[in-house]
Amino acid sequence: MNVRAQNNYYESPQKPSYLVKSPNTAILDKFGDYDVSLFSGVPNISIPLYTIKSGGLEIPISLVYHASGIRIYDYPSWVGSGWALDVGGNVSRQLVGLPDEIPTYGYLSGATRKSLDLDPYQTTSGASADYNYLVRLNKGEVDFGADIYSYNLPGMSGKFYFDTDSSFSPVLIPYSPVKIERLNIPGLGFRVFDQGGNQFSFYDTEVSSFWRGDDYGGRTDFYTSSWVLNSIVSATKLDTISFSYSSQSNNGPYERSDTWVVDDYIDNIDIPSGGCTTADGFTGYTYSSDYSSTFSQSTTFSKDINEINFKNGRVVFILDSLVRQDFGATNSNMALAAIKVYEKGYNVAERLIRTINLHHSYFISGTNANSKRLRLDSITINGSDGLVSSKYKLEYNTSSSLPAAYVNTSANASTAKDLWGYYNGSNSQTTIPGRTIDVKPTLVGGSTTQVTIGTTGAREPNESYAQAGILKRIYFPTGGFTDFEYELNRYKDDNDNMKLAGGLRVKSISSYTGLGSDPVVKKYKYGEGESGYGRANFFIADYFFYDEQKCKYYYNEMHCATNDQPAFISSGPILSATKRRRNYFSNPTVGVSGTDGIPVVYSTVTEYIYDNVNSKSNGKTVYQFRDAVDHFYGFSGSLAFVVSNAINRGQLLKKTIYKNSGSSSFQKVQETENVYNATSLDGLQGRFGGLLLHKNNVTENVYDITMGYWPPTETIASDDWTYYNIYYETDDNYLTRTITRNYDELDEGVYLSDTVSFEYNNIIHQQPSIITYSNSNGEPIKVYNKYPADYIQPGSSYTGNGILDSLLSYNMQTSVVEKWKTIKHGALEFTTAGFVNKYQQLPNDKIVLKEQDRLKVQEGNTSFIQSHINSGSLEIDPNYEAKVHYGNYDEYANPTQVNIDGDIPETILWGYRGEYPVAKIVGATYNEVEPYLDQEILDFPANDGVLLNHLNAIRSSLPATHVSAYTFSPLTGMTSETAPNGRAIYFWYDNIGRLSIVVDNEGKL
Repeated sequence: MNVRAQNNYYESPQKPSYLVKSPNTAILDKFGDYDVSLFSGVPNISIPLYTIKSGGLEIPISLVYHASGIRIYDYPSWVGSGWALDVGGNVSRQLVGLPDEIPTYGYLSGATRKSLDLDPYQTTSGASADYNYLVRLNKGEVDFGADIYSYNLPGMSGKFYFDTDSSFSPVLIPYSPVKIERLNIPGLGFRVFDQGGNQFSFYDTEVSSFWRGDDYGGRTDFYTSSWVLNSIVSATKLDTISFSYSSQSNNGPYERSDTWVVDDYIDNIDIPSGGCTTADGFTGYTYSSDYSSTFSQSTTFSKDINEINFKNGRVVFILDSLVRQDFGATNSNMALAAIKVYEKGYNVAERLIRTINLHHSYFISGTNANSKRLRLDSITINGSDGLVSSKYKLEYNTSSSLPAAYVNTSANASTAKDLWGYYNGSNSQTTIPGRTIDVKPTLVGGSTTQVTIGTTGAREPNESYAQAGILKRIYFPTGGFTDFEYELNRYKDDNDNMKLAGGLRVKSISSYTGLGSDPVVKKYKYGEGESGYGRANFFIADYFFYDEQKCKYYYNEMHCATNDQPAFISSGPILSATKRRRNYFSNPTVGVSGTDGIPVVYSTVTEYIYDNVNSKSNGKTVYQFRDAVDHFYGFSGSLAFVVSNAINRGQLLKKTIYKNSGSSSFQKVQETENVYNATSLDGLQGRFGGLLLHKNNVTENVYDITMGYWPPTETIASDDWTYYNIYYETDDNYLTRTITRNYDELDEGVYLSDTVSFEYNNIIHQQPSIITYSNSNGEPIKVYNKYPADYIQPGSSYTGNGILDSLLSYNMQTSVVEKWKTIKHGALEFTTAGFVNKYQQLPNDKIVLKEQDRLKVQEGNTSFIQSHINSGSLEIDPNYEAKVHYGNYDEYANPTQVNIDGDIPETILWGYRGEYPVAKIVGATYNEVEPYLDQEILDFPANDGVLLNHLNAIRSSLPATHVSAYTFSPLTGMTSETAPNGRAIYFWYDNIGRLSIVVDNEGKL
């Protein structure tokens, strides 16, 4: 077996180039090259619209489609059913009980108590407070757990909660060096720093309705369901992108849920007789079986993006002039009609460079207006000249239609939905899954009978109806198109039977370059050995659909008639009667879509690439993924809670590529294995998340306990309550090792292997501290990295060095301070290269590089000294020598002079408000150039000619220098590049900013 190096993870410091590379023609609108999230089976479908670039910040704007299916009661977004506009970011939350921030009774007020702190079964007044606490908790008046928050940033996402045992500091899931600050503004808001130090602020809120308990039975209230992104500030403080929003509100359609209540096991223990009655006339429990329906409607006040402002432009989002007609209702909501991109002018008005138009209609079943759902039909992109340059057209499955849903009335709410909420065509009169139960009307004596409740099969998925309204084809601007074929998810139940689950998975993707072309077809086979099924990512059992309690009736007084005069006989409370109460529900008490929204997961998926011309597979790729089951708390239907373990599933474990070797056999070509989990996080495991409660006994006709009272001794039973602590867990899921094997064509037993390992030695920054791989001789090579957090002093949270502590305060965890490389010969490890970055803080607090020192390598160096802090100073190995110097910075913190030791000076001039380098001047310092410089012209050029004339004047004033000049259209790209000898290249773009022509100064292509 041969071993060879695969990657070089060490890059020697060179003189940095701040020049924008000449643009090359890129393929825009590639047809049908869609990835698939194979672990879930859902294809990643997106249409890129525009990317905002401002300094080091990038904000992609795109339309994304979730192809898992359309639920009956999904309210379409403002861009269309199934689609979402992906721009910026947000913080949303999963409500656990009440909103955390509610005064007095919310989790952040310290209202949620632990099980060991409770002793409700004593008869002292102190214990009564515990009993009363459980009563209030059961009513929904007190928060029972920490909400789970999800943050979404460009290129990064995760979850967090506030930990009661650490003064409500945030704990991230998975662990990440992201820094989260809670803002009290009032209410709740967030400031998030990514690991590079970029700052994201969230304080405008979206509001949704929820049910809240009180002393009067409960009420609908409103809470903040998400926080939208208001601004991004770069780590260097050079660039800011701000977001503004408009408000819209909507009432969702009424959704029906049913309850079947069965009272049996009647035991009328001490019912008065012989003319005696209780004070309230109670005559005993009786057997009953009752059915009822309730209807819920959600109300949401949303924040829809209105405008994005950045240094060189703005993006405006325009609403339709007509209100939407979803579900036949008249409301104030409007769809997104267009997106306009403006380039900010320089001494001239701003210029419209792109308009993206969204064209809508409605899904509708026949002529029933109540079945209308907003549909995105096409997207057209107009250029700066107003002409259409690109068009996407969309087609959907209309072989069946989603049923009507009603916003203004609950009378006709559909029952034709599976357990996951997707349409299944059922005509059942109830939404309760069918079952037959044993009923015994009386506890003593009497016989047991059977009663059927619900409708068998009424909540099962239907493969045809579940695809109503799903996206099936996209036409691209190139003339190509892609077809999507779907099927229902499948899993095996506890009896080893294959079962259908709600939601779709992709079956095949066929991509065509144009009409009549031969497609490239990808087909997907799910499960180990292509069995077709995955693992149910949910807990399902009959007992999740019902709750059982024991009802007790107490009477306080008994009266007997004597000579028509009531006579007082006894006082209570005295247990009079008991019964069993079972409540059967439409929906299980734990979700069936998985805590990560994935109902079924597939740890093994095989992808085939088919050649339709020759009717055969060209090859296949087998993917294997990590999987982990969620944590379940509880023992009965209503006493159940699921804590997500999603951070430990879905990562690629192995990818094996095969080629077709003929006769339906496949030969292994390449295999890649990955290993995860970098750091032990025992200190963050099993943190208290809340108190799970179930009321076992319902005590009737006794004063309902409120704060300051406790029940009479006779009514307290040690089994009145069952309660458990629930615990949240976190972990990291960083890649720690990758092994790649390339197999010999003649013998699969012979292969070349590459191994790369990553060690994470500091949980604060969680960056690779050591990267190990091998060279072509099999000798181990290690690359070491040190970051600001690696210099924190023992027993402290500071380094003692002002610059490094400033980097940490800005959460600039990824800023490399030192990097060096070693190679191991036998038992000795030799240092072969290294460099140190030295930073400085400008008067405006911006942190920039001051210089880079390079290690002067001596042969056989085995005594390298790592950099360290001594009395607040950064001390480095004596063999380092200063190499790259950053002499000056402009007001935007761009370097204006960069030198390598021994080289002639080089000056960089920046323009367009510090966004682009417009000149490189070799042979002069910035101080020598500055007298000839008019920064106003560089920042606000009227046109390219004005800027070039000014740069030519500088060239003439400094004849001994070599001047290269550059001009830009700020939101498009470089427009010209002029070499020191005066030869120029010009770049022309089409009406939406795609490079179209490149010519020199003689007009030659």
